[in-house]
Amino acid sequence: PIEHTSPAAASPNVSGSLSVVCCSVDDRRFKAMERSYARALADWPHEIVRISDATSLAEGLARGCAQARGETVIFTHDDVEILPTDFGVRVRRRLVGCDILGIAGASRATGPAWAFAGRPYLHGCVIYPQGSGYNVTVYSQVAPLATGLRVLDGVFLAMPRNVALAVGWDAATCDGFHGYDVDFTLRAAQRGFPFA
Repeated sequence: PIEHTSPAAASPNVSGSLSVVCCSVDDRRFKAMERSYARALADWPHEIVRISDATSLAEGLARGCAQARGETVIFTHDDVEILPTDFGVRVRRRLVGCDILGIAGASRATGPAWAFAGRPYLHGCVIYPQGSGYNVTVYSQVAPLATGLRVLDGVFLAMPRNVALAVGWDAATCDGFHGYDVDFTLRAAQRGFPFA
């Protein structure tokens, strides 16, 4: 793990350290992602755990979670860029009202990908770089937070470490690089962990 130990932001509702877990074989993408999180979490104690030799995303994320020491674990893709500089505070505040936090997902599970649920069951917003600009995909306009979700996209998932360990990543069933997120979050929903 790459450790960053600056003091936590002062807030009565938030405390504890964060672990960012990422499976990445691409040094350039990983370094850009690492800089983004370091900037967004500059005032928050955190570590970044890189798994560079995962045999599947579920296997790599399980190994990364086992190495993580933070009270909160963020599972992230290596092409994510975090913009807010008070990101740690935002994550911890949102986790007060739910056990698993994501940026996109569905309130119904109908297939191996969360987006198979279709509208009006899709929620969240994802912005992708496209050429010299960006492609913005808005799945719903529920604000400030959609609740009652059943499955989430694995591009970004944040949760208390004990929730991640209780649900567990199923590397036997999800032995590739797709479906791991739907499997994990649907099993979490079936166990009663609330999402947002």
